[in-house]
Amino acid sequence: MIATAITHITGSSGLAEAALKRMNDELARLRGEAAALQALVEAPDPTKVEGYGVTPVIAPKYPDIPKTKTSTPKAYENTALDEAYKKLEHLKALDQLAVAEELKMLQNIQSKYVKTGDERMDIEERIYAVKKTMGDASLEKALDDYNRSVTLGKLNEAQEIERLQRIRKLYADSAEERKQIDDMIFEVTQRKIAARNRPVQMLLNM
Repeated sequence: MIATAITHITGSSGLAEAALKRMNDELARLRGEAAALQALVEAPDPTKVEGYGVTPVIAPKYPDIPKTKTSTPKAYENTALDEAYKKLEHLKALDQLAVAEELKMLQNIQSKYVKTGDERMDIEERIYAVKKTMGDASLEKALDDYNRSVTLGKLNEAQEIERLQRIRKLYADSAEERKQIDDMIFEVTQRKIAARNRPVQMLLNM
């Protein structure tokens, strides 16, 4: 029917035959594509049909690896040191420990129970504080003895300076304490100079 229509329009020339051939070829191609699509639609799913297509791969099962318990490292303790400090503080709280005895007890703790660097720094600070307390007490006592001797007139200016210099050397630990004694030495030195110049001044005033 298509060929008849084309022949009617174009006649029986070679042009009509060529057009007819192209249409037949195109029709054959379309029929082939339709058949291929139909075959794909009707084909079985290779993943669902046994023995056809790709065989599904099943991963093997491996036994579970048992979990090992990791122990938490125990925190460092020095029970002997803690007990020694506890006893020391107890005696101090009851006023049963003199400063010299406290120093001796701390030195004993240092030699027997101190192990780590932190413990060593702690005991050194405690010992320093006790020694400073002892030094302050010794300085106070030395100055009391000095003032008593001055009041009783037992020392001249030269002896006062000598006593103060000795106190400074033995008992003045801090800069403030040394400054205090330096001021006292300066005051005595001024008095000594004034006493030495007093006779000369009296002669000049005559």
